[in-house]
Amino acid sequence: MKDYESIKAKLLKLHTLAERGEQGEAANALRLLNRLLEKYGLTIEDVVGEQEKTKRYTFKATTEWQRKLLFQVYACVKSCSKVTYWHYKNEYDFELTAFEYAEICNMYEWHKKQLGKEIKQTIPDLTEAYIYKHNISNRDDEGSDEIKPLTAEDIKRLARILAMADTLEDTTYRKQLENK
Repeated sequence: MKDYESIKAKLLKLHTLAERGEQGEAANALRLLNRLLEKYGLTIEDVVGEQEKTKRYTFKATTEWQRKLLFQVYACVKSCSKVTYWHYKNEYDFELTAFEYAEICNMYEWHKKQLGKEIKQTIPDLTEAYIYKHNISNRDDEGSDEIKPLTAEDIKRLARILAMADTLEDTTYRKQLENK
């Protein structure tokens, strides 16, 4: 559990520096230590006291991808393949030590933010890929016959769209009504 140990070591180093460092150095270390303790809901006793005590901590996951990500982060931090949890609506409780909670919280929030950003950026390309795959007109003529040269970014985006289109299901829309 390298990550668990690294966060524990960081908090312990900050604690030591806050106690023994030079004036400005000690004040900065104490300020950072307090900020991290507050962020993870820990006390100084959690850091320097008994490290193996566990209690139930709650995490929110409102979407299926957030739930999957949370469980993967849990398994990564705990170095296990089996997840034991309690569940109510969009909340998941895990039995963790304070440091495991801190590491999971930090890693989950970072990855949740990053994956959310990736999903948000992918939706426009996926929409274009779907439109292309199913031959749905998406022309924006506005009376202009001007052809603009493609930039390197345009070419990369088109390549992404074509690659996505290849992964989409081959289905065909059939009109339900006919014009006579």
